[in-house]
Parts: sequence; structure tokens; C-alpha cells
Amino acid sequence: MHEDIANWASNATYGGQLQSHDSVKARKLYHLPHVSAGSEITNLSSVETTIKDATLLLIDTAGCDMFESTNAVGSRYNEGEADLVGLHVRNQLKIGLKAEEIAVITPYNGQVELLRTMLLEDIPKLEIRSVDGFQGSEREAVVLSLVRSSERGGIDGIGFLKDERRLNVAVTRAKRHCCIICDSETVHQNSFLKNLVNWFEEKGVYMSAIEFNHDLGNQTVSANDEIAQLSAMLENESTVSHGSRQKRTKEITKTSEDDIPGQPKVDNIIVKKGNTKTVPLESGQTESGRQQCRDKMYETLSFFAEIAENGEEMEVIISPTISLGHVHDVCDSLSLLYLNEITTGSEKKITVCAMDAVQQHEEKQQRRSELMDRLALFADMAENGEEMELDDYAPTFDYNLVPEICDKLNLESTKLIR
Repeated sequence: MHEDIANWASNATYGGQLQSHDSVKARKLYHLPHVSAGSEITNLSSVETTIKDATLLLIDTAGCDMFESTNAVGSRYNEGEADLVGLHVRNQLKIGLKAEEIAVITPYNGQVELLRTMLLEDIPKLEIRSVDGFQGSEREAVVLSLVRSSERGGIDGIGFLKDERRLNVAVTRAKRHCCIICDSETVHQNSFLKNLVNWFEEKGVYMSAIEFNHDLGNQTVSANDEIAQLSAMLENESTVSHGSRQKRTKEITKTSEDDIPGQPKVDNIIVKKGNTKTVPLESGQTESGRQQCRDKMYETLSFFAEIAENGEEMEVIISPTISLGHVHDVCDSLSLLYLNEITTGSEKKITVCAMDAVQQHEEKQQRRSELMDRLALFADMAENGEEMELDDYAPTFDYNLVPEICDKLNLESTKLIR
């Protein structure tokens, strides 16, 4: 990546230890042959001209009344920022950048869905993902929409934008150009984010959202028409209150399972006497479809983890294509405890609980001990090749512990994953 991107990450996260290689530290968008070839274009706006040279671009929505909203499943989105993302992507295409060289990244799945609805029909090769969904990938240009902006002056907080690792991942996906769209007044509540915004102002180009829109003239009208249609659709959805941390239990209905019909429904783990490696069974679902379901579940559980008090429980309906192992992994990352699962027909409902680290560790140790005892008893009594089904135990225990314990007890574990 360009050294202006790498140096921010180095100073903010890696103690100044990163060094940019000479072959990449000065790379710009205009060094790409298909971008430089467009230099003959004479009707570029000043913004489009700036993009060809800018490594860092900050589009600031502070004071522009571009406030966040919350959709029916508790995920945040920001229509004003989505509008700006669409305009900036079209700017990049106009200067010659290819759609597959651009990534749009945002921490909230509500914004992902809004942007996909806006842009993918016209630009199908554009990558639009959550921060977690894009980890490990990179693009020549990245547009990052931070979403959070409250009409109450930002007092609603910034949620998991406080996760420094996520921000580091998002920014460092960019090789030549990174654009951040945010409300600087809101994100300045956090020192890490404040330093990021200040870095972009100091090393890159700063534009207010009003200035950005004004320069693009009548392009804004078309994008705003798209936003108006999406806004009308979203207004019909019920919102979830997120302004207080009251103790409550929510049931959030997800519809992702309706998008992937006919998937095999398998919940059980089978262990067999004899030592062989775990064999996961393949699902007929595409990886992109499975990832969308995972992203939706993660967004819902993240929202709950953000506002829940210790001991608070939530029921959530998720896609039956999501494996128990993945649910446990997500719960671990969010400091949630997985309690149980109820599967009826094509519907899969899980219950999670917010717990502090000490309580969560104690509960997991107890579950591990119970699972070990049950499998050890089977290992002692079973003849070679005999099987035992754990369908009524696996949801309660950590799904990922089964192969580890089976290896120790000379058992084979077969994980059946949706």
C-alpha cells in the first residue's frame, strides 16, 4: 500500500514498526495504465481530477444533517453517506478505474444492504462488504462509510466503531486510494478515530459533504432519487430503540433463510470409536450466500452485545445454513454466551446471553467438563465402530470442542454443517 496509508497503521497499531517497500510506497491511482490513459478527458470535475492524485480523501458530513437510522433488525444505516459513496464510486469509474478494483466497506450490515440495493444493479462487479467480511482482501481503492451520526450531537455513541482492529483492517485494505466518509464531530468522541480523521486531513484531501455535492452538480439528483425510493421502503420497517441500556429480551426475526431455499438441515454431531480426522460435509449453498447470512447474524448479535447489560438474553432467528461452530465463534468474539437452539421446520432460533468475561469463562469450563465426561464414558464402553449421536447435547456445548476432545479419547467426530 501507499506509505501514507501504511504509516498511519504503523503509528496507530504497530508501534511504528512497519516500513513501506520502495516498489509500492508512492503508488497512485494515475499510475494504473487504464487510469492514466483517461488523461485526455477534459470534462472532469475538480473532485474527479483530485481523486486521480489523492491517496487519502476525507468527506466530512458534520453539520450536513446526514444522520444514521436503525432498521427492523437493529442494524444501522446512513442514507446521506450512502449517497456520497455512490457518487464517489462513479467518480472513480469516470477517471478509468475498474469496478473490480474498488471496494466499499462499512461496519454495519444495514449500510451494506442499502449500498448493494443502490449500486449493484448498475455496477455488478463492485465489492460491497462489512469490515469483517472483507478481512484478508485488498483493492486499489477503498471507500469506507462509518455511518454513525446522531442528530442529538453524537451522544448516542459510536458503538463498535471503537474496535481499533476493525478500523485498522478497513483502512489497510486500500493499496492506492482510501476515502473515508464520516461525521467528524461524532467520531471525534474516540481518540483512535480522531487521530485517523486528523491523519487524513493532514496527509490527504479534506472536503465537506456540501462541497463534494456542489462540485458534482446534477449527478446528485439521480443518486438522491435512488435514496428517496430506498428511504420510503425503509420507513415501512419498524425500528429498534437503541438510546438506552434497559434490561429487556428481544426477538429479532431474520429473513435470510427465505433467500436460500432447499438447504439441507443437519444439527447433530456423531462420534464413533476409532481415531480419524473430522470430516465436514459440504453444503449446496454458495459461499457468497453463506457469507451474507453470516454477516446478517453478526450484525444482529453485535448490536445486542453493544447495548445489553450483564445477564440479559436475546432470541434471534437465523438462517439454518449457519453452523453451530460459527455461532459459537461469533459469540466468543462478542463476549456473548450461547445458551440454546430450537429448530422447527426451516426456522432456527438461538438464544444468547450477555456475560462478563469471568462468568463466561466459568460457564464454559463447566460445559467442557460435562462434555468431556459424557464422551469419556462412551469411549470406555463402546466397541470399535460404534456410534453415538450428540444431537441433544451439541447446541449447549461449544461445537468446536468436540474434535479436540475426541482426538484425546481416540474417537472420530463428524461435524455435519449446514
